[in-house]
Parts: sequence; structure tokens; C-alpha cells
Amino acid sequence: MSCACAIRAASWARRERATETVRPMVCRFGMSDVLGPLTFGRPVGARFLDSPVSLGEERNFSWETARAIDAEVRAAVTVAHERGAPS
Repeated sequence: MSCACAIRAASWARRERATETVRPMVCRFGMSDVLGPLTFGRPVGARFLDSPVSLGEERNFSWETARAIDAEVRAAVTVAHERGAPS
């Protein structure tokens, strides 16, 4: 693997981890100035052999709200990326 490929892969992994961190902040914990202190989505799961199994989330909001969630997540990840980018 070339150095450039390794750098792009590391950058992708950081963006993915940031997105996975920010989305629950917006959807579950209501940490959004635009959307307010609301919870969006509902975890769907089951029990299998005494262990919880995640089956994703039930979407209980409109497409318009989904776009607003995506915009909030994108904005937060962009701000974090710009703060962490070397000058």
C-alpha cells in the first residue's frame, strides 16, 4: 500500500468514526441547536441466546427531518475536521 493510500484510508476511518459519534449525539441525546432536545429514531432489537441483537433503528421521522439530521451531522463533522486540520 502506498503512503498516499494509507493516508486516505486513515482519513476515511477518522471521518467514519466521527460520523458514528456525532449521529447519536444529534438523534438520541438531542444535542442539536437546530433540531432541539428531541430524540429521533428508536432502536429495534431482539434477544437471541440471552444476548441482545441490534436490528438497526426504526425511523419515526419525516424525510425533511432526516435531511435536517444529516445537515447537523455534516456540519458537526466538518467543524471537527477543520479544528483538527493542520494549519
